Amino acid sequence: MSDFLSNFSKDNYQGKETNTDTKEPAREIPQKKQEEESEFELDPDFQKKKIRRYLILLAGCLLVLLVSFLVYRQVNYVTVPDFVGKEVSEVRKWGSENQVKLDIAQEYDFDKEINRIISQARKPERKIKKKSTLKVTASLGANPKDQIELPDFQAMNVETAQAWIAENKAENVSIIENFDETVEKGKFLKMEFANKELDRENYTREDKLALYYSKGAEPRKEDIEVPDFTKKPKTELEEWARKNEVHLELEEVFSESVLQGSVVSQDFAKGREIAKRDVFKASVSLGKPKIVPDFSQYTISEAQEIEKSVPVQVSTIFHSSVPFGNFISQSIGAGATYKEGDDIPLTRVFYSAGRPFMKDLRNAASEGDLQQIFYDEFQSKGADISYETFYVDSSQDKGMVVEMDVYGQYVALNARIRIGISRGNIVPPPPVAPPTSSENQEDE
Repeated sequence: MSDFLSNFSKDNYQGKETNTDTKEPAREIPQKKQEEESEFELDPDFQKKKIRRYLILLAGCLLVLLVSFLVYRQVNYVTVPDFVGKEVSEVRKWGSENQVKLDIAQEYDFDKEINRIISQARKPERKIKKKSTLKVTASLGANPKDQIELPDFQAMNVETAQAWIAENKAENVSIIENFDETVEKGKFLKMEFANKELDRENYTREDKLALYYSKGAEPRKEDIEVPDFTKKPKTELEEWARKNEVHLELEEVFSESVLQGSVVSQDFAKGREIAKRDVFKASVSLGKPKIVPDFSQYTISEAQEIEKSVPVQVSTIFHSSVPFGNFISQSIGAGATYKEGDDIPLTRVFYSAGRPFMKDLRNAASEGDLQQIFYDEFQSKGADISYETFYVDSSQDKGMVVEMDVYGQYVALNARIRIGISRGNIVPPPPVAPPTSSENQEDE
C-alpha cells in the first residue's frame, strides 16, 4: 500500500501519467503537455478521495462476505431452545419444523411429570445444524416399582387422602365416594387392595388400591313414578327396581287367578312417586295351590271319588277300636300346600275295615291256599294275623284243612291260628245206601 501511495507524491506526480484503470507504469509526459497542464491548478484532495474510494470498495466486499456467511448460517443452522421441563410433543414439533432429528431417551424421575424433558445434550441458545440429531432425556415419572409406606387412611378425610396421593404420585390409588346413611361426609369407609396378596407391607406404586369415602346421606328426592306391575312378570318388576335403585321386598303367595311368577299386588299404587332406596313391597304368585284335603270329613266312597290336586292312595285296614268305614289317618296332614313344579309326595289315607273275622276254612281250603288267604284277608289290611299248621290222620283228601282252633269269630290283630291239615291216610267208610221202597213199606 505504501508503494502504491508513493506514486502520488509531489515529485513523482509531476511529469508522469499513470493509467489507474490498467495499472500500467507511469510514462513521461511530454514537456509541451506539462507546460499546458501547468496552466491548470491541481486538486489537493484528489489523493484522499481516491483512497476513500478504494476503502469503500473494500468495505463493500467485506460486507458482502459477512452477509453471505450470515445467510448461510441462517439457512443451515437453528438455535436450540431450552427444552427442560417442556412436553416431549413440543420438542417433536420443534424438530419437525426445523429439520432436526431427535434421539429421546427415557428414565424415571420423581420430580418430573411423565413425558417432561429432564435434560438436553445441546445447551440452550446454541446453534445446531439442520438434519443433525439432538439428544434429549424425557421423564417416565415416578418409578412404579418403588415401595410406598401407606398412611392410616382411616384417620384422613377425603381431601387429605387426595393430597397424599398427589404428593406421593400414587396414581393407582383411586378414591371412590359413596353415599352412606350413617357415616359423615368425607369420612373413611374402607380400603380394598386389588388382590389378596397385597397388604401394607408390600404395596408398591404400581399396585391398585381403592379408598372408599362417604358422601353422606343421599338427598331423598321423590321423582320415581311407580308403574302398575299387577299381573306382569316378576322379572319386569325386578329390572325396574334395579335401574331405579329401589329396594325390593317380595312375598310369594298362591293365587287362583294370577299366573305363577307374576305380580299379584304391590304396596305403592300406580302413579305414586317414590325416592331411591325406598322399600317397594309386592306379592308374587305361586300359581294355584295344590292342597291335601281333610279326609276325616269324607267317607271312604267319597274320598275315592273327590277331585284331588295331589296324589292320594285310599286304603282300608283293620282296627281294633275304629268302627268299620270310619276314617283312621292320613300320611300328610290336611291343608298341606304345594305349588306347581313341587315334587309332591303321595298321601296315604286309611279307613277302618273293622275287626278281623276268622272264617271257617275247614273242608273249604287246602294248605296251598292259606298263604294267599291270610295275606289278602288280613296282612294286606294291616292285621298281623299268622297261622301254623299240623297234620292229622284223616280220610279227607290229603292237604285239605280239616281242623282249626279258631274259626267263625272275631280275632285279635296279632292272632295266631292253628290249622290241621289232612294226611289223607284213612280209607273213608263206604257210603250208606239209601233205604229201598219195600223196606220203607215194611217199616210202615
